[in-house]
Amino acid sequence: MRIFKRFILPVVLPILVLMVFWACESDDLCDRPVNTPRLVVRFHDVNDASSVKPVNNMIVYGKDSNLILTNATTDSIVLPLKIEALSTTFVMVSDAVYDTTSSTITSGNVATVTFTYGVEEEFVSKACGFRVVYNTLKASVESSDDSWIKSVNVKNTNVRNESSAQIHLYH
Repeated sequence: MRIFKRFILPVVLPILVLMVFWACESDDLCDRPVNTPRLVVRFHDVNDASSVKPVNNMIVYGKDSNLILTNATTDSIVLPLKIEALSTTFVMVSDAVYDTTSSTITSGNVATVTFTYGVEEEFVSKACGFRVVYNTLKASVESSDDSWIKSVNVKNTNVRNESSAQIHLYH
């Protein structure tokens, strides 16, 4: 009992308590949403490049994937890029007529656009982990005389955020 009072209580017990607190790691909480950015595409008038021109009744879907946009009139869209591949292809239909009973597009002007890019993992923080950013972005429209998209301009080859359009499509 003497050893307990003289040695264990004043020496060993404080050391054990300190070891318990040092062994704990602080909880790292991600303080902001960390998202892989999507591609921002803006539509412009082919006759006046500085003028934004909405696309009427637009339907967008990824090749071999689900619908992204259905029957909307818009001057810009935000598209997800694949992280497991170095290219993503979208079919964009303007002036589309969509039959909801059969879930098919019955008419419209079709254009196929392919985006190629490099994929890079970017470390955000210990708490938030990694996100994917895209670089060396390129865009091409499948050539066709009747394509409603007449030209494409890559404004920014890096996709790091969604604050401005990286691609301008002219129609």
